[in-house]
Amino acid sequence: MKIAVFHNLPAGGAKRALYEELKFLSKNNYIDLFQYSSTSEKIFNLKPFVEKIYHFKYSNKKTLLKPLRRFYKDFSDYFILPKVNKKIAKLIDSKKYDVVLVHGDEFVQSSYLLRYLQTPSLYYCQEYLRIAYEKKLDISKNLPLLNRLYEDLTRKIRKRIDYKNAIYATKILVNSKFSQKNIESAYKKGAVINYLGCDVNVFKNNNNKRTNYLVFVGDKNKVKSYKFLKDALKLINKQIRPKILRIGFNNKHKIVSDNSLSRIYSEALVTICTAYNEPFGLSAIESMACKTPVIAVNEGGFKETLVNNRTGYLINRNKKELAKKIVYLIKHPQIINQFGKNGRERVKNMFRWEKHCSLLVNELVSIKKKNILISGLDSGGLGGAESFSLQLSKSFINKG
Repeated sequence: MKIAVFHNLPAGGAKRALYEELKFLSKNNYIDLFQYSSTSEKIFNLKPFVEKIYHFKYSNKKTLLKPLRRFYKDFSDYFILPKVNKKIAKLIDSKKYDVVLVHGDEFVQSSYLLRYLQTPSLYYCQEYLRIAYEKKLDISKNLPLLNRLYEDLTRKIRKRIDYKNAIYATKILVNSKFSQKNIESAYKKGAVINYLGCDVNVFKNNNNKRTNYLVFVGDKNKVKSYKFLKDALKLINKQIRPKILRIGFNNKHKIVSDNSLSRIYSEALVTICTAYNEPFGLSAIESMACKTPVIAVNEGGFKETLVNNRTGYLINRNKKELAKKIVYLIKHPQIINQFGKNGRERVKNMFRWEKHCSLLVNELVSIKKKNILISGLDSGGLGGAESFSLQLSKSFINKG
């Protein structure tokens, strides 16, 4: 297949997923990459897997006086970014690709590109625009009134943009049942589940030695709920209290290689996953692949990746309960080992990149075949009633 790919993803789990997809697809397909000039490839570099990269000049972070920075960012995303995406769509359509694989755009979540493409598209949607839907991410009441009013207005605009862009995708794939429910509710459009994966040849345990630390993957923000873990640790006796080894992707935190990350997981007592409504959570399955159990809140995608009391623990968002489970594992290393073995088997059976990418290929091929069928019928010179019926069918396929 001849595939066009678009993304504007920051470093993190979503970018890793795209990296693994292109690594797999590049073996038997022709791939061109379309992105903004400001899109970074420093982490999970996609360049080795594509034939050409087309850059389009865009950034919403020009230096301005501080009071105007936010306004410029919003103005740019609402009025300039659509024009850039029109140019991208026009170039893609002119090159006659079989299908366009679209991932997220951190500026607006669902890309404007989807609404302007004539070429059929597959949108891998990791999450919807969470600030527009989730109570936990409501606007802070501590903000001044004018700031709150402005934030409320911009969120409503962004919600509409995200919705309108997403519904133009020919097909949407999602990373979990949890995401499927949210996205279908938000976009009123069907979505197909395609779980993310893990490379079990990289993420594995080659060392049975455990060190007295916990792994936490993510930044110290409200969504990742780092403070919840810190508060739970304060309830544990200092003599046995483990340390936290935090892995992040921001500029202030050292980025580790996959081999180093595998070693970190392997030597840990347990990996802690406390993020609010995590759509999937790669760190959980990476840890399990390294035979290290996971303690996660009983929310979001964690409910699908973990098996309670078999690969780790699913807990309520209660710091006493979290502290109690950590202490129990410290005192029962045999449970850590058993959970670790169970976890690796679960990942090998359910969450591998080969499985994820094979399903992705099937969906791309299906979209291509539907488009060929419609194009063939279009060129057949059908009569009025038949032509009208065909246009309805084509519209149905292209819109979902």
